[in-house]
Amino acid sequence: MKEFNYLEESKVDPDNLDIECLNQSEIAAKYGKHWAKCSLEFDLADQNVKYIRSVIVKEVDADLKAFGIVKDSVGAREATYRTDSRHIAAKERFIKAQHELNIAVIAKSACGTSRKEMLGNLIQLFHDSYFAGPSIPRNLQEQYALKAEKDRELNRSIKSKRSRNK
Repeated sequence: MKEFNYLEESKVDPDNLDIECLNQSEIAAKYGKHWAKCSLEFDLADQNVKYIRSVIVKEVDADLKAFGIVKDSVGAREATYRTDSRHIAAKERFIKAQHELNIAVIAKSACGTSRKEMLGNLIQLFHDSYFAGPSIPRNLQEQYALKAEKDRELNRSIKSKRSRNK
């Protein structure tokens, strides 16, 4: 499966809003196409699990003794197909396809809808002269890092108070 860096591609450079807007439809289409491919793989894997199960059940029905079933029951048939290596391999493929689909849904949302909304909000802020600049320059990345550190300190403080109260 081709690797996509949706964490980087979902970011918006506020200093290049015109370029970001021009790239938005291409990025959204890229992740939409990736989602569609993952969805197809998931559906095919799901159908394969059902097919393999049906094949194994037919084989069991044809010759119970060959599968070591003395007394016919639903539980015995289920145990037989669930432990068959073909079913296990198909189920693993299904689980991996489901995992890839889950990631594709997140990426599609981050690079499509969320990024588009972020661009719209940044354009509105630009229109409202938010980026006109304060009289004292400020470093947003530095301020963000300081806020993150304060949040971590607050979380540590809360955890230590919780442990003392136990």
